[in-house]
Amino acid sequence: MLLQYSDTFTLTTNDFYYDKQIKLSAILNFFQTVAGDHADILGAGFDELLKKDIVWMLINVKCTIYKNLHRGDKITVTTIPLPKTRIGYIRDYYIYNENGELCIKGSSFWCHVSFSQRKILRPTFEYVGEFVDKRAYEEDFERLKPFPVSQNPTYVCKILNTHIDGNAHANNIKYADFAVDGLDEIPQISEFEIRYVSECKKGEELAIGYEKQDNIIYVCGENNGKTSFAAKITTK
Repeated sequence: MLLQYSDTFTLTTNDFYYDKQIKLSAILNFFQTVAGDHADILGAGFDELLKKDIVWMLINVKCTIYKNLHRGDKITVTTIPLPKTRIGYIRDYYIYNENGELCIKGSSFWCHVSFSQRKILRPTFEYVGEFVDKRAYEEDFERLKPFPVSQNPTYVCKILNTHIDGNAHANNIKYADFAVDGLDEIPQISEFEIRYVSECKKGEELAIGYEKQDNIIYVCGENNGKTSFAAKITTK
């Protein structure tokens, strides 16, 4: 069995910002959806692992946008897992339009975590099948550095019901919205990378700040004085 999975989707109005640019959170949602469906097929889905008190936790995710997409477009999203590393699992993604053109690529790094103890576990699950000899990126994820924001945040958001997922914390894709919500306007984005540091739970507040350097916007979020996430938005 080839370790690759694809699904097709039709883009709707909700997948785009007001300027008709595809949302970062929509991209991450497509990544998360195909990753979850593929994990179910491989016997490592949410319900199966939870029986063993294990859940998947996303540590890093990155995407690069090459071509514009539009409402009504039909896209194919392909995900390819890579061999297990010493501490976790890398999974890549490719989004193609109806003409088979690569519009977006991405990569993610996942760990196994004890659901009850919230501790990272050694990876033990082994994929069964033939790995695809392909990498979305040759370079490693950037170790994005946090910076202090609590004393003077650009804005503060409260974690609400619609942010929470089955792991009882703010869903990974919501942080892409958090990252752009405090900007004066949404720039034309060519690349996005985020590092998840600590989880946020319902009722908690997330203080978010920005630092701009040329065509790069660095984002940091703090929860109760601790770094929750760090992100990098590269603009065109």
